[in-house]
Amino acid sequence: MAEASYADCTPREGVPRLEEGLVVLPTTHSLGALAKAVLWRLDRPHVHAYFHDYDLLDRRRRDTLVASLYLLRLRRGLGDLDRLAEEVRARP
Repeated sequence: MAEASYADCTPREGVPRLEEGLVVLPTTHSLGALAKAVLWRLDRPHVHAYFHDYDLLDRRRRDTLVASLYLLRLRRGLGDLDRLAEEVRARP
C-alpha cells in the first residue's frame, strides 16, 4: 500500500501519521459524532467522517449526513486527503 502511495483510513483514533512508510489518516467521526461536532464544536484540525452505504437508505440518516456535510463545508471549507497525506509524508 505504501509503494502505491495509498493512505490507511481505517483506524478510528489518533492523529495523521507515518507508520512504516504508510500514511495513516484516522477516521475522526462516525455519522452521529459528526452531526454533534458540527452543531457544537470541531476541535480537530481535520475531520474525516465515515458512514455506511445503508445509512443512505434511511431518510433520517441520509438527511443527517447531508446536513452535517453542508454545515461542515460552511465552517471549514473543503479539504483534500491527498494534500493531507503529502503533509504527513513531508514531516520529519
